[in-house]
Amino acid sequence: MKRGIFALAPIILMMAALGILIAFGLTNIIGEGVKIPKTIKLNTYEMSNALDAAESYMGAAFRYSIYQACYDILKNGGWYRIPQKNQKDGHAVWYNSEDSNVNPPEEQEFTDSLGSIIKSYLNVYTEGCRAWKSCYEFMGKYGVYLPEYIAIGIDGDKYSASAGESISVKKIILERNESIFLEKDSSLETSVDIDCSGIYEKAKEIYPSISPVLESILQTGFENLKTEYSQTLSNEIPNPTLERIADSVFANNVGRQINDEEEDIENMLRGLISEVFTQSTDGDYLIEYDIHELVFDVMPVSCPESMNDAGDITYTCTFDYMVSASLKVTITNTNSERKFPVYDGSHVTFDSMSIIFLIRDVEKKGF
Repeated sequence: MKRGIFALAPIILMMAALGILIAFGLTNIIGEGVKIPKTIKLNTYEMSNALDAAESYMGAAFRYSIYQACYDILKNGGWYRIPQKNQKDGHAVWYNSEDSNVNPPEEQEFTDSLGSIIKSYLNVYTEGCRAWKSCYEFMGKYGVYLPEYIAIGIDGDKYSASAGESISVKKIILERNESIFLEKDSSLETSVDIDCSGIYEKAKEIYPSISPVLESILQTGFENLKTEYSQTLSNEIPNPTLERIADSVFANNVGRQINDEEEDIENMLRGLISEVFTQSTDGDYLIEYDIHELVFDVMPVSCPESMNDAGDITYTCTFDYMVSASLKVTITNTNSERKFPVYDGSHVTFDSMSIIFLIRDVEKKGF
């Protein structure tokens, strides 16, 4: 994600440049009546402006870090890094009928993850420029040093950041073997009406109602299928493998071969899911559903044979059935005033915030 953060840097630098121009005209920390060499007065005046510009730069960097962190964490279903048990095809799974330990992140876990990712992104802007190395030179002659941020505070739409060091500017005067050093509080505070927690809370509100409906739909896939079918033939099936016998017995009873029946049931289930899980709105929230995965399996278990006195062979096959589906849920805040500049993986764009997660259900018959 560093690539994405760096993609936003030109925007932040433009804002910082504006801050430089404003600060240069307004800031003067030299008191009246104090006799200070003209060179020193000029240096401290310019350095004070460098501090103001650095503060403006970090303020913008903080806001952009919040935008990107919220965008990324919601795409990850509320996690900084999706736990292994909750991963499927790069998406976060909030429910898995086969694993009761699969759940969405708790509220504190979500908040802590959001703070961690904001801190990580914010420190990309100060990476490589600690006390021993300046981040950049203001006016080509004043070294600007930015700290590493160590804590992020989140209270609703209010965000804060604290560091162990100050923002500082240093100027070395070689001819007098002297240096001038100024510093400024590095704490950051801002309010961002991004609704990051609100989207997460809306998802937590609706997700429990999805899995029972999906479960009911999937069970219709094999409600008309039996776990045992028989077929009597006058001759043995050529090359009588389990798969060949089962396919013949299944087709004789159901009317279709196994592969065709699997395809037909999958199509039927897709239609039912699409019919039930339709796009809806709740205030500013748009709720969308997509079938991420759907597989229906007919699995032959055994096909023992028996022969009567006339030489007829009867095959009695036992079948297991399994259907698995993953439903992708996307909840988006569609308020046009809540679009923010973010890196979407390929370019910087103004985008809405959306949370994405999967509901996974597996139903079986037989077994």
